[in-house]
Amino acid sequence: MIRGKIIDRNGEAILILPPEVLEHLKVAEGDDVFLYKARDGGFRITRDEPEMEKQLEVVDEIMREDHDILVALK
Repeated sequence: MIRGKIIDRNGEAILILPPEVLEHLKVAEGDDVFLYKARDGGFRITRDEPEMEKQLEVVDEIMREDHDILVALK
C-alpha cells in the first residue's frame, strides 16, 4: 500500500502523492490527472490520456441514449 496525504491550502484540498506514484503515472508537478470511479466504489487515478477521454465520451453518449437497454442487461 502506498499512502498519500490530503492537505488544505487556501480552502482547496490538495492530494500529495509520493515520488514513486508520480514516476509510475509518468506525471510531474503541473500535469493533469484524472480520477475515474471504479466498480468497487473506489477511484482509479490516471494521467491525461486523450484517447481514453474520447472513449469515455462515447460510453457516456451510449449510456444516455440506450439507458433502458443497459438497465435490462444489469
